[in-house]
Amino acid sequence: MKKLKIAIDATTAAGATSIAESLSDILNIKHIDPKLMYKALSLKIFAEGISPYDEIKCKGLLINTHIDVFKRNGKQFILLDGSNVADKIVSPFIESVALNLSRLPLIRAEMVKNQKVIARDGGIIDGKDISDVVLPDANYKIFLTADLLKRAERRYKDFKKNESFISFEDVLKDTIERDRRDVNNYIAPLSMSKDAALINNTDLNINQTVNACLGIINKGEGTSYHR
Repeated sequence: MKKLKIAIDATTAAGATSIAESLSDILNIKHIDPKLMYKALSLKIFAEGISPYDEIKCKGLLINTHIDVFKRNGKQFILLDGSNVADKIVSPFIESVALNLSRLPLIRAEMVKNQKVIARDGGIIDGKDISDVVLPDANYKIFLTADLLKRAERRYKDFKKNESFISFEDVLKDTIERDRRDVNNYIAPLSMSKDAALINNTDLNINQTVNACLGIINKGEGTSYHR
């Protein structure tokens, strides 16, 4: 499918990235993950000793940084100036820095421009404001969510899998705070696009959620799906 564009917006840990990856494989379109782009930049900012709150310096660094995200033979590559940093960006600290960077207007504007260019010939992007800002011309728009405790549980399992030392209570508190900040973000608050299809996957696994998305795409229409 040429120039097929799919926008997925989601609350934290609703599984948007995993769903987008599966859909990209099934539909044979590229998956552009903004979160990985921000995490890669976070790694370089930390290495350069730049404060993630210094918007001007961070933008200057970003302009002179090349970030590419892709999968090859099932393996995830996050190239930062030519080096694969996929195994270096999974930690609560990097997540925190990346989240802050995504809320800086100058950084976000530059990242959005990059994402639009990458998606010009089609692709699937997941994030918080993809439907209305990054891919307003998407063929399909989907909004994913799940109950709070389920989402916190998913994040906790991911951290433990990567041997990160963090308690479930801390993950739950952080998830609540992320939800609050996402909804109240003055730059681009998280909200469901008026022409997006809603999927609540609290009781759905990844395959079931992917099938729900494919059902929407195959029908060529937006519908709500809550099981």
